[in-house]
Amino acid sequence: MKFKILWLIIFVLSSCSDSVENNNNNNTQTNNTNNTSTTNNTNTTTEPPGEVHFSLTTSTVHGRFAPSSTSALWIMTPDGEFVRTVYLSGYHYDYYLHDWRSESDENTVDAVTTATRHGHGTIEAVWDMRDYNKNTVTGNSWIVRFEMTEDNFAGPDYSLNLDLDASPLTITETFDYVNPFIIEYIPF
Repeated sequence: MKFKILWLIIFVLSSCSDSVENNNNNNTQTNNTNNTSTTNNTNTTTEPPGEVHFSLTTSTVHGRFAPSSTSALWIMTPDGEFVRTVYLSGYHYDYYLHDWRSESDENTVDAVTTATRHGHGTIEAVWDMRDYNKNTVTGNSWIVRFEMTEDNFAGPDYSLNLDLDASPLTITETFDYVNPFIIEYIPF
């Protein structure tokens, strides 16, 4: 039995290693062929223009599993293209975050992920202005999305437009169950 488990672990690890190596080779070929990595609102050749800090204070929606909740914070382009998940809690119950699942394809690369929150309070997160492929994003208009639930069905979800330029920016919004929702852009 121990031998079978050890063999399975070695097999899985070697498969992961091969997959990473193949991805690296594909990326190298793409970069050499195109001579650039720029794709829809991304650019790997530049440093990010700044950081976006998020601070959200949630409160209960009085759901079946309250005060426990699962939630997600993610970034989209104005065209509806997924950029990156910034924060995800309750990853075993993210099935009920319907908007996040459909818009992100459940992508959590480089997201801060936590277990189910067993109470409400402040969520802190930072977006380094890179997409899920770690490419620096270009453009200055974004949609910030937040969704949470305390039930086995969808809960409240919120969207904020984020228009950036070279100036620092602070946005404070108030929503049902999220008060305050603070976004702070800090340019470099």
